[in-house]
Amino acid sequence: MPDKRSTWLLLLDILDRPATALVNVATYPRWRWLLPAILAVVTLVVFTAVSAPLLAAQAQELMAGQLSRLSADQAALVQGQVARFSSPLVVTLTGSLAAIVSLPAGWLIQAAIVYFGALIAGGDVEFGWIFATAPWLGIHFVLETILQTIYVSTQGKLLVNHGLSYLVSTGKPLADARNASYVALRQASLFRLWNLLLVYVLLRSVGKLGRGSAFLVTVIYLSLLVGGQVVAQLDTADLDLAVSQAQISLRTAQAQLQQLQDGPSVSDLAASQTVLASAQANYQQLLWGTDADQLAAAAGQVEQAQVQVQHAQEAYDKVKDMPNVGMFPQSIQLQQATITYETAQAQYRVSARGANQAQLAGAQAQIAQAQAIIDKLQRGPSASQLEIAQAGVDQAQLAVEQAQRRLENARIEAPSDGVVTAVNIVAGSLAQPVTAAIQISDISRFHIDVLVDEADIASIAVS
Repeated sequence: MPDKRSTWLLLLDILDRPATALVNVATYPRWRWLLPAILAVVTLVVFTAVSAPLLAAQAQELMAGQLSRLSADQAALVQGQVARFSSPLVVTLTGSLAAIVSLPAGWLIQAAIVYFGALIAGGDVEFGWIFATAPWLGIHFVLETILQTIYVSTQGKLLVNHGLSYLVSTGKPLADARNASYVALRQASLFRLWNLLLVYVLLRSVGKLGRGSAFLVTVIYLSLLVGGQVVAQLDTADLDLAVSQAQISLRTAQAQLQQLQDGPSVSDLAASQTVLASAQANYQQLLWGTDADQLAAAAGQVEQAQVQVQHAQEAYDKVKDMPNVGMFPQSIQLQQATITYETAQAQYRVSARGANQAQLAGAQAQIAQAQAIIDKLQRGPSASQLEIAQAGVDQAQLAVEQAQRRLENARIEAPSDGVVTAVNIVAGSLAQPVTAAIQISDISRFHIDVLVDEADIASIAVS
């Protein structure tokens, strides 16, 4: 059994002799978790206090864009709530409380993953041993939090791109959070590598696993802590339709632009020339007037209508003295024959007189309009028309991107590694702007305090 070392010396041992430190903690677990636990809590509270003004300003800035969509009364009400709950003091208190509550839960889950992984791999471990070392496995996060606190306090801004994520960052937090490469590279840091190394050393020294088994359990441990997974999603039926509609509008605008760029087709020119030829023929017909045959046909229609009137008049004369003569069919037939006769006479006068100036002017206008269409087709689109069409395409593209962004925002993805420890939203409820919808705990910062009876202390040993 190794000699019991001072807890303060274990802080140095965890740096250069991690196996010795972890074995010593597992052998003498009583109160050995307290120092790293206090360091984790203190550093998180200090970091939260330093970051609170920036987080509050960021929350108010994000909410300002949402308030523009509300009415004046609703915006005033929401703004008051945001100002009350997003103050630096409230952010510090709620953030510190959440950190203090989530730390034990995170250590418990972390210890459970390592413990059951070691058991499955054939290790001879006790849960109390693994649980006692959990806060020490997270000592690297204490150092990382200290460095982040120094960065925030000196630079006056939050650290956005962790690990190697800056290599693929677009500068847009929402877009980056949905990028699988960005999420994966956030974990690629020396602190994460150190954590995995400590887990591997723990499995080798305390769990007594072989190299291959310890490596496999470490990989499983890592895979259970990867962030970027979807933890909640809204109903996206309407958002999907909005994306489809925006894409259709984009394709329509692109087709219109392409049509302008390609110029008129052969069929369009042929159709326009046909319209022009028809308008010219109509104008010539008006100039020439009615020929002898057409005039004779019109006169024949007048004579025929006159004969019909005479026959109808004779039939009507036979019953004109009878009561209610207006109800007889002979009366109706006479009226119809008279109307037909007058119409034939009017048509004959029009044919005999020829076209007037208004008709000629109308025919000339039709010719000019048809010629203008042909000239426009042959000339092609102007620069302003192409610019307007291109602007329509750009606007449609922007609408597609906005619709896709609203659809993507319907998913809540884990921004970092951890496990879901609280769900503060319910289907159909209104989400609060300053309340976390899903709470994710960093399970690399766990500890457990196990009470051992004095009579059993002699039986406790590293094996």
